[in-house]
Amino acid sequence: MAPFKPYSVEQGELIPTYFGDLIPSDHLARTVNDIVDELNISHMTIHYKNRGQEA
Repeated sequence: MAPFKPYSVEQGELIPTYFGDLIPSDHLARTVNDIVDELNISHMTIHYKNRGQEA
């Protein structure tokens, strides 16, 4: 089990709004998102236990 919950900017919310629709295709936020998605953070995640979600 992964130590963090996955997220997606294309994921819908309870309110029918998609963040991907709110951010223009050429906005800097999309570039930052792509860069962050490619980061290797395994050296940081080894400090988190894979215990799942607390009750």
